[in-house]
Amino acid sequence: MDTVFSFDVFDTCLTRIHARPTDVFAAAARRLWADRPEPFPEAEVHDIVRLRTVAETRARRNLVDREDLSLDAICACLPVPNRWGITAEALYRAELTAEAACLRPVEAVRAAVRALRAQGRRIVFVTDMYLPGDFIREQLAAHGFYRDGDGLYVSGEVGLCKWSGRLFRHVLAREGVAAGALCHVGDNPVSDVRVARRLGIRARLSTASRLAPREARLARPLPGFDPAASLLAGAARTVRCATGPQPDALCDLAADVAAPVFLAFTAWVLTEAARAGIERLHFVSRDGQILYRLARTLRRVWPELPEPHYIHGSRQAWFLPAVGRCTREALDWLFVPGHCRRPEVLLAKLGLTPSDLPDPGPAGAARAAFWSRELPPGREGDFWDLLERPANARCVEAKARQARELAARYFADRTKGLSAFAVVDLGWTLKTQAALETVFRESGLDVPLCGYYFGVSAARSDGLAGRYRAFLVESTRHLDPAETLNPLFRNVNLLEQCFALADHGQVAGYRLEDGQSVADLRPAASGQLALAGRVQGAILAVAEAWAGEAAASGLGPGSLVALTPAVVANLVDFLADPCPGEAAALGQVLVGDDQNESRYRRLVRPLGLGDLIRAWLSRRGWRPWPAYEASCDWLEGGIALSRPWLRPVLRTRRAFALLRDWRKSC
Repeated sequence: MDTVFSFDVFDTCLTRIHARPTDVFAAAARRLWADRPEPFPEAEVHDIVRLRTVAETRARRNLVDREDLSLDAICACLPVPNRWGITAEALYRAELTAEAACLRPVEAVRAAVRALRAQGRRIVFVTDMYLPGDFIREQLAAHGFYRDGDGLYVSGEVGLCKWSGRLFRHVLAREGVAAGALCHVGDNPVSDVRVARRLGIRARLSTASRLAPREARLARPLPGFDPAASLLAGAARTVRCATGPQPDALCDLAADVAAPVFLAFTAWVLTEAARAGIERLHFVSRDGQILYRLARTLRRVWPELPEPHYIHGSRQAWFLPAVGRCTREALDWLFVPGHCRRPEVLLAKLGLTPSDLPDPGPAGAARAAFWSRELPPGREGDFWDLLERPANARCVEAKARQARELAARYFADRTKGLSAFAVVDLGWTLKTQAALETVFRESGLDVPLCGYYFGVSAARSDGLAGRYRAFLVESTRHLDPAETLNPLFRNVNLLEQCFALADHGQVAGYRLEDGQSVADLRPAASGQLALAGRVQGAILAVAEAWAGEAAASGLGPGSLVALTPAVVANLVDFLADPCPGEAAALGQVLVGDDQNESRYRRLVRPLGLGDLIRAWLSRRGWRPWPAYEASCDWLEGGIALSRPWLRPVLRTRRAFALLRDWRKSC
């Protein structure tokens, strides 16, 4: 006897963009109000949901010789008249519309159904559900599950349920098979598995559509119901469920961690800029590319928001043009604590090589080794003495003037007609805004500059107060590792070089092309492009799912901003205490530490006692190995990947401080 394969429908084949099934009732309530001119108070949504719940309770009390009921029966028990004037027909249509809009396929189950169908297997669908069978059939077909000839058994139509076992018996009788010839897949451990196995049916639990731990936390950020939070968690789940039989852990993290916080930040930028009367926002490459694409997604749904534009810029492109005189004060950005200290790398930040300097200094070629070796602490003067030689200083200043002219030409057309030039970036020190302001001022571009940033660190530049807004601000108290935001500002490389990767190379500066100043892009590594595509695809998929359903449900971008505490807490929790699987998902990511991308190290790798010993020796000034390449950027992730017995040791305050100082000194 051939085996018949049976699949549950909801939360097995199909999942919802809302975190909980009952959230669909609220979405239906908003649709009932959609044609009314006055705003819909959230309290009214709750009251209409309660009205619908009362109708279902009444309908279930009226059940006679049936285990389940239909949506028709529920709507027939709607209290009429009611103060909203909602009719049974209107409620019926609104609920079906809301259900159809929020359903998404679970790709792993769809792939399994297709594989069985290719083998010529019999497929049936069995569900405990009040929705009409024709509607369920249409949705299964629309999402690639149902084909003509398949079986569909719905408890609301048959009057029997899986939880009692009677619906399974009905299926066996209609299909003409013994219990052992039926193989059932479902998400409910009781009705889909335990009851089925008790009848002799082979059953398997499907958990793909369950909310992941981070999604579950996002879904309930407040004591009360928050529809935007439910929708955000559900959108992340639908993207995760769309990855197919082979899960992509990196894309799952992008959907569950990066998408919520980047969406909230982008919504904050757009609403704050609109409130300030800014009509155009300029998202700075490369970190700003995903933010720019998120802004475009939101603006397609809410066109009244400021218009997003993408501009090419970087530290490499803006710091040099801001240099007027070749002095140590003007070039203090060449030496960054913890970054590469090889003189040839420092010189490359100025767009120069050692052979470009007209005055090689004493001993000339004998100093060749000087350029390729790390400068020991306290020997920075050797580099400055060489760079400040008159001929070399003039060379640097000429290079800066040339770069400033090209930068001015690049921004000349982009600033025309603007009362303010607003830039959007991840942020941190604000030195890029200060450099761009200098370029504007020295080039005669008389346009005030303002910035919107994801975060500004405690080491931010002075003198920009009032000319920037920050989503998150690091204060001096956050420098304590025990403080909430410390893991975030300590791990900005993870945000920049993993979650905010762009699909193009670094902006080295500007060049002339057909009389126009255009960005001079360095080639991007193929691995970076592939990684950027995966991560951005997941983040944008969450945004598109959220925005479309939010607009249909009467929510606006401001509802995302209200979720800021929840999404930031979710991000910080991930950075500070990832599970081993989450840390392992980022194991192939490489990060660099300077604007020339001259060297890389792994974002995360397992840590061992040897690393702790190296950190202890490093504190005492002994580093006999290539320290940067051997170190680890994301310490919390490295601890998560370490041996279980070692993790408590590495998490102690003293051991973690050693590792943190080692990372900084590399």
